[in-house]
Amino acid sequence: MFIQSQFRETDEENIVEFIQANPFAVVISFDGGKPIATHISV
Repeated sequence: MFIQSQFRETDEENIVEFIQANPFAVVISFDGGKPIATHISV
């Protein structure tokens, strides 16, 4: 996925801190042509 430079985070410490503060993600997939969003913990 392309991320524009003004939105790109490269500092691993900031990335880890963000993930720890927001421990959920969304997996998006397709089932027969319709999208399905599944919330998961990380």
